[in-house]
Formats: sequence, structure tokens, C-alpha cells
Amino acid sequence: MKINFKSKYVVTAVALFSSTSIFAASGEALRTFLKDPFAYGFTIAVVFILIALLALNKALNTLKYLTIKQTQGEEAAEKLKEKTVLSSMTEATSAEEEAELLLDHNYDGIHELDNDLPPWWKWGFYITIAWAVVYSALYFGTGDIPTTEQEYAAEMEEAQTAVDAYLTASGGAIDESNVVYLSDDADLMAGKEIYLANCAACHLADGGGIVGPNLTDEYWIHGGGIVEIFSTIKYGVPAKGMIPWEDQLGPVAMQQVASYVLSLKGTTPATPKAAEGEKWIDADAPASDEAPADAENATTEEPVTEETT
Repeated sequence: MKINFKSKYVVTAVALFSSTSIFAASGEALRTFLKDPFAYGFTIAVVFILIALLALNKALNTLKYLTIKQTQGEEAAEKLKEKTVLSSMTEATSAEEEAELLLDHNYDGIHELDNDLPPWWKWGFYITIAWAVVYSALYFGTGDIPTTEQEYAAEMEEAQTAVDAYLTASGGAIDESNVVYLSDDADLMAGKEIYLANCAACHLADGGGIVGPNLTDEYWIHGGGIVEIFSTIKYGVPAKGMIPWEDQLGPVAMQQVASYVLSLKGTTPATPKAAEGEKWIDADAPASDEAPADAENATTEEPVTEETT
């Protein structure tokens, strides 16, 4: 069975487009395809491919006509001559028929033909009108296509979720409202290293205090709970020479060193400094492994806060 050129092009177009989600049964898949810039690029590529095929068909038909004319004569070639797909799409006028459509306009030897708009242009215009109707119905009527405001709100929500996840992973979400005592040995060792590197100069390595106050007793100037110690480390005490450590230590590091300072409660430094501030009592304070278990207020006090000058 012989398949004409038009059928071939229809089959080619269907095969190219059927490989995409544009013919998916799901409306969500269609919306996803329409929002993807690749969809438009793919459509343009398919159009250009079809145009190239039509042009190739035109060239082959011309070559066929010239070959038959040369080998079998002009009469045989005229019998086989038929209107090509390209000419039917463009309604191109043959050179012999141009005289009938020639207008009386002459611009530097360039003549104007009274040709109609080509069918491909008309159909393209009709398709854009039909698509505008469908798009408007989906956009304004059914709501299947989100508005600009809805897309913005959804993107902002996704961005906020990503920011929250990053802050949680990096410790950036830790502040005075949610800081807790870290009893894990790894965290306390990390806090100890930070303490020795940054705090020992004013509080001594054993926490006994020298310029800064004693961190091992029950008396605190700015509060001895984990929240108070974290806050003191974070914002410092500039009036007494302690810098704000939030510029040099991250939230996790400040939580670790605050927990380590809290664990010094009840230990015995070599040369303890005299008590300063008020006795701190915190019934909810976490007990430290290093704190004496038999102390009368071991479960009601929670030393914390490192002050460095």
C-alpha cells in the first residue's frame, strides 16, 4: 500500500509529540510539561524538523521532475508533476501563473503578487487563538494553572523550608529559646577544647577564675543556667572586658562550651577565686557526671556562664 507524503508527515508529527508528557492522561503531568521551558524548546524543534522535511520533499520532487523531463521528455514530466505538500502549505504560485497575480506595483524592478496568506500562517494564528481560550479557562476558570501570586507563595514556602533545614543542620537555629545542656562526651570534649583555647586565660584551665569569675562554685553574676551561660557567651560582657563570642563561635560551638562550663560545677580548682554574684538555684538544671552526687543542691543548681575578659 502506497502512503502519500501527507500521511508520512502526520505520522512523523504524532511520533515526535507522543514521546512527551503532553499527551499524558494526567492533568498534573500536562501542567508540569507546560511549565517546563524544555516543552517550548521541544515544540519549536519539532516545527523546524517538519519544515525541514517539507523543504526536503520539495527538493526531491523538483529533482524527480527534472530527471523525468531530461530522460523521458517534457510531456512525461508534466504528467507526473503534482502539487507538493510544501506548495499546498504555502499556496506558492508557479512561475507560469504569476502573471495572473502580478500587480501594477514596481519597486526598483521588484514586483508584487496578489497572493493570499499561506495556510501555515493562518493555521498558526488559529491555533494561538484556540490555545489562548484553553489557557484562559485553565488559568482563570478551573485554577489548574497557578497564578503568579500562588507560584510566588509556593516558591517562598519551599525556600523557607530549605533555609530551616540548613539552619537546623548547621546549628544556626540554636539560640536562647531552644538551647539545651549537652551531656554527650563528644560535645563536652569539644566544649573543653574551645574553653581552653578561648576562656582559660581569664577563668583558668580548671575554671577557678583569675580575671574572670570562678566557674566551679554556686555563685553567678549573670545566671548559672544553660540559657544564661549561652547568652553570656554569645553577647559577652563588654563592660567587664568579655567580648561577644557570637562573632567567632557558631551556635553549636557556643552550646558546647556552655555545657562544658556547666559541667565544671562542683569540681575543685587549684586556686579558686572568691565567690561573686548570687547563689544560683535551678531545679531543672541537668546533672553533670563530674558534679558531686551527694551535694545537697546537686539537682537544683546548674552552674553555667563563662565570662572572659
